[in-house]
Amino acid sequence: MHNKEVRHLLIVAVLICESWFLPSCSPPPEIDFNTQVRPILNKNCMSCHGGVRQNGGLSFLFPETALDTLDSGKFAIVPGSVGKSALIARILETDPELRMPPEGEGLSTEEIEILTGWIRQGATFEEHWAYTPPDTQIEVPDGEQMQLLNNPIDRFVLDKLTTKGLTPAPRAEPNVLIRRLSFDLTGLPPDKILVDRFIQDSSPQSYEEIVDELLASSHFGEKWAALWLDLARYADSQGYQKDNLRPTMWMYRDWVIAAFNQDMPFDQFTIEQLAGDLLPDAGDNQLLATAFHRNTMNNDEGGTDDEEFRVAAVLDRVNTTFEVWQGTTISCVQCHTHPYDPIKHEEYYGLYAYFNNTEDHDQTNDEPNAMLLSQPQLLKKKQLKAQMEDYKIKDDTISEDYRKMLNAYLAIRPLKVPVMKELPADSSRKSHVFVRGNWLVQGEEVEPSVPEALNLSIQGSPENRLELAQWLVNDKNPLTARVMVNRYWEQMFGRGLVETLEDFGSQSTPPEYPELLDWLAIQYMHEHQWKLKPLLKQIVLSATYQQSSKISPQLLETDPYNRLLARGPRVRLSAEQIRDQILAISETLNPALYGPSVMPPQPEGVWNVIRHRARWETPSDPELQNRRALYTFWRRVSPYPSMLTFDATSREFCVSRRIRTNTPLQAFVTLNDPVFFNATKILAAHMRNTSSSVEEQIAFGFQKALYRPPSNTELQSMKSMFDKTLQLYRENPQEVLAVTEGTGFQTPEMAATISLAAVILNLDEVITKG
Repeated sequence: MHNKEVRHLLIVAVLICESWFLPSCSPPPEIDFNTQVRPILNKNCMSCHGGVRQNGGLSFLFPETALDTLDSGKFAIVPGSVGKSALIARILETDPELRMPPEGEGLSTEEIEILTGWIRQGATFEEHWAYTPPDTQIEVPDGEQMQLLNNPIDRFVLDKLTTKGLTPAPRAEPNVLIRRLSFDLTGLPPDKILVDRFIQDSSPQSYEEIVDELLASSHFGEKWAALWLDLARYADSQGYQKDNLRPTMWMYRDWVIAAFNQDMPFDQFTIEQLAGDLLPDAGDNQLLATAFHRNTMNNDEGGTDDEEFRVAAVLDRVNTTFEVWQGTTISCVQCHTHPYDPIKHEEYYGLYAYFNNTEDHDQTNDEPNAMLLSQPQLLKKKQLKAQMEDYKIKDDTISEDYRKMLNAYLAIRPLKVPVMKELPADSSRKSHVFVRGNWLVQGEEVEPSVPEALNLSIQGSPENRLELAQWLVNDKNPLTARVMVNRYWEQMFGRGLVETLEDFGSQSTPPEYPELLDWLAIQYMHEHQWKLKPLLKQIVLSATYQQSSKISPQLLETDPYNRLLARGPRVRLSAEQIRDQILAISETLNPALYGPSVMPPQPEGVWNVIRHRARWETPSDPELQNRRALYTFWRRVSPYPSMLTFDATSREFCVSRRIRTNTPLQAFVTLNDPVFFNATKILAAHMRNTSSSVEEQIAFGFQKALYRPPSNTELQSMKSMFDKTLQLYRENPQEVLAVTEGTGFQTPEMAATISLAAVILNLDEVITKG
């Protein structure tokens, strides 16, 4: 039977089934708009910008337009009547010039049945799930098999696994679990004392004690700041062709680290960054926090229009704010109504108006600036003040030591850092819609306002930037808490409950555990009062998190991406973690907090492509060279190459999700990059210092990197490699000199041990969180 004949039969069947009383046509099952109908409309019927078909003036984004009269005078959708709905007739049309959708294959029989069933049932439009607030009365699964599970997260997961015929994986081995936990909470591998302690006692009580210690670590803030700096598009330069340096922007990075270490509630964290300057009696910390939106780029190239790039910065602030806090892809609405989500073109400029009245205007000097003390300066002043108080108590304020301290205290001067500052009321700008996104073609004037679809559960609309920040963290805002707990979950499990961290709209990946996502959001807002540390503790104490990541062939086939959470996370470490780990294993990592960005060794010539007088100046002090990756100088047009190779971003724009790649270049980095190769040589020296036995040296290397001894197979394989490599170096002494340079032991044995260390540090198990 040909397609045309099938379609004619479908038309006849549809018309006959309009009569509900016919026994051959029983009512179809209830059709869910969000999970069944919306995906069909988005996939097949939204091909032009704004979700509007040029032929007929049809849009499915808003009920009032979908149910309105078409240009032809007909109705696309008549609730309750399939026969009168022009949409169905056009879908069943056999003429390709008239059929919907016009491109590609027509809808499948199943999709047509869903649409016709939906229209028969009244064509009810429902709000997208993410635009309605989480249910505060959500019930945690219960039942006989749940009684032994104290953590609600495990109950949600087990309930789903049971329906899928799956069982959770056993707990991970102690050495694997403690390593996973340390990376997830501090971004660093655990120290030997912690590992030995947990291996000796891996009870739940011991585990919880270690969790509390890691949450209290000063390195906690560094780990979680790395996530935020991608969102904040933090960099040490202005961007664009000249990419002039911002020598004090690191002070904002240090503010973020301190905020995470203090476990600043996220509502406060939000308000201070978006509108700290508008708070009554705003202090230095609140002003420094506003540098979040001074991370926008400046274009100082000759011939550019300052107003054009001021506008570009404001647009970026709108896009960044709504991606970070609302998980909403809104940048396209600059030019047209959103093609998939109910956000109108003019509503974008209501958001633009919140950010359009700040003093910055694309100047090289980054005005406005504030004179502020950095974290290291504040700490130093605090120390000096305490010491001077001791001298005052002893009535010793005329000694040379006291005068030196006083002079050092007075010599600490504030630094100039870019901040947000609102224009005076009498100098405020008016905001207009940009016709088709063109800033030179201005349409109607707009006032500050938020999109109606995102404000259904909150009365009124914020009137200024401060009220916008408060609106974002209102507990009735449907998105903010969901979006943030999803980001945290992704950091722990390698994949968010909603995979598309950047997009919670109708094109997002539906959550596999929607009830768990909403329960965590409610916990975050109400139980934990927007604090991150108790939320993370709740997650890592779950049996779900502590599962082994080993996977059976059956589970690999059923759930290769671990969406169902029947096993523990197994993903490659981040760019920063890979670098920090190799320094930690070689015992060269500098654990100091805060301070100016540093320029560690990188391949020669990387900055030669930049037309700028600034040069990459690696400090001679190894302590500065080996600071955590978070403190690396970040230049937008030429980011640090080894981290870029491992999927770090240029920070020109907000990035919610680093997409993990696997390329040969990554192996070149871990084997040849100056930092990695130097750490490899140092580890080899430690291995040789432990014993003259090659087998014991190999065991030492495994223990340093993986907290376990090598298996017999691994040991024999490594020993065989050492023997072959040693023979190779004995036959090529000139290679020995090149490989062992700087070690103090230029022998074939040292060169072969360096090869062993390189293999250990490049094991998949080492660069992966298992």
